[in-house]
Amino acid sequence: MNRPRECRANSDFDAANYLNGNFIYELPFGRGKSIAATAPYWVNEAIGGWELSGLPSWRTGNAYNTASNAFVAGFANNAPATLISPADRGFLKTKINGGQGQPLFAYANPNTALAGLTGPTGFDIGSRNNLRGPGYFDLDLGLGKTFPIYQERVNLKFRCDAFNALNHPNFALPNTDITEASGVPFGEIGSMNGSARVLQGSLRLEF
Repeated sequence: MNRPRECRANSDFDAANYLNGNFIYELPFGRGKSIAATAPYWVNEAIGGWELSGLPSWRTGNAYNTASNAFVAGFANNAPATLISPADRGFLKTKINGGQGQPLFAYANPNTALAGLTGPTGFDIGSRNNLRGPGYFDLDLGLGKTFPIYQERVNLKFRCDAFNALNHPNFALPNTDITEASGVPFGEIGSMNGSARVLQGSLRLEF
């Protein structure tokens, strides 16, 4: 590697901000609750004791850089493209557009973004991991209830879980190669980060 300092930057998995949480909420139905507090036993068995839980997660996008299909710093390092106008890189800010049967792009105007970049000249290469990809949001929810069968010794536990309950799309990084050597347009997003909504139910007998 001829100029290792050029490769100093944020790590590939760096995200500027994370926000994670969890909550558990007992639904206000059934005996002793604010709704149907005097419900008969058989009604309480159906509506009482339900519990809602959740795991919300949010973060800003991961760091990434464009690529020029040139190997200046070393044979294993695809040199980042150089900004023609370093002072103005707003055209490279993530702004998802497209879809609905058309290609999905990470930039408001992919052509403008591509025109603002060029390959390395001599040892002059672009900055590593100077851009931010799409953000990430996920909400997992669970609904559960315990049915007492025999005193406190035997219980039947029912639970239903929804992973990515809102079916929120999270997009992977776009194609970063300004040469478009693979045939994929620069800035096009071709995959998702995470999966679509997944549901599962379970019954467990505890004794």
